[in-house]
Amino acid sequence: MRFFRDHHVTAMFSQGNRECCGELAELRTYLLAHLQWDPDCDVAALTERFLRAYYGPAAGPIGRYISEMHDALSTSGLGLGIFDSPKSHAAGYLSPERLEMMRGQLLAMD
Repeated sequence: MRFFRDHHVTAMFSQGNRECCGELAELRTYLLAHLQWDPDCDVAALTERFLRAYYGPAAGPIGRYISEMHDALSTSGLGLGIFDSPKSHAAGYLSPERLEMMRGQLLAMD
């Protein structure tokens, strides 16, 4: 949003998940709305506030999941495209090892 503002874009159409139950669709919509209102908002603070309000006691583990997946994608050296297949990231942030680790963390939350 900052890029668009800085380049004098005067109108935007933002779209989150169009299908039901997309990964973190509610968070994505919340952040898109806030960034349209204020492109300089503190995304980390808004994310933390949303997670606490929406997930309650699970906010910490969900936040760690988001951070770990973000870091894994960043260090993979691969870009993330809108039409990527999960298979295109099987050696990166969606590796079997990482998915098993994340599964273990989710099971530990029970």
